[in-house]
Amino acid sequence: MTVERFVVGLLSTNCYVVASDEKEAVVIDPGDESEIIFKYIQDKNLKLKYIILTHAHFDHVNGANELAKKTKASICVHKNDVQLLLSSSSGGLFLGFLVKGEGITEEIFELEEGQVLKAGSLEFKVMHTPGHTSGSISVLVDNLLFSGDLLFEGSIGRTDLPGGLQDLLFKSLKEKIFPLDDSVIIYPGHGGKTTIGKEKRYNPFLQEL
Repeated sequence: MTVERFVVGLLSTNCYVVASDEKEAVVIDPGDESEIIFKYIQDKNLKLKYIILTHAHFDHVNGANELAKKTKASICVHKNDVQLLLSSSSGGLFLGFLVKGEGITEEIFELEEGQVLKAGSLEFKVMHTPGHTSGSISVLVDNLLFSGDLLFEGSIGRTDLPGGLQDLLFKSLKEKIFPLDDSVIIYPGHGGKTTIGKEKRYNPFLQEL
């Protein structure tokens, strides 16, 4: 397995290309600059199977439709974020940014808790972890967790945007993330990678969970 990170768009969002040894791949959160991601996929001779969105804010989704057009990969988002995806991908004012968007014209595959998406020998387990949005997910593959905007190094996702709820975010952390092994590596939606164990010990937002 290989993991390649691209930092894209207005809000420096992490987009990940995760590829199996068999050259089948998944893209997680193509928030912008789809041409760069597509070039990497071509250069590495990868077959893109899925485009997984951890949630549907514009900075995580705005490259998804173009990438799906070029690769025929399925756009995957939790069912609770479908309407948010259709809205945010069409552009508008968000966090003071005037965002352009073409909307989603490709087919949307709705995800649910516990689903497993396969790419080669890799299995991507869907964990519904709402709080940042009602349809936020984290994705577990082997010993890696792609947490979207749920959990960052030293911080947590904001809950003051539409669909956000602080109590629900803390519930997701306590019930879904904390039971994972301390050695699990977290690849967040923004910033650098960390581990479950490190965040349990040092993240000030998690000390009372």
